[in-house]
Amino acid sequence: MIKILKEGIVPKPKRYIYKTTCENCHCEFEFEPGDCLFIERRINGMVVVDCPCCDKRIYRKHESLSFREVEE
Repeated sequence: MIKILKEGIVPKPKRYIYKTTCENCHCEFEFEPGDCLFIERRINGMVVVDCPCCDKRIYRKHESLSFREVEE
């Protein structure tokens, strides 16, 4: 039988918003993981997303992207 000794606080879910710049048209934009065409889930993994301005395919290493966390 489980007995709670001290009530915990459930953390709020967070979303990650990434930021990058297109090398073709110099558009700066933010995107979420759901906007990516491909996310390689490994060390030094690649993220692939299309530029919203010129539609050029952008390839970035996951750890080179700046991001911010937003609570839902």
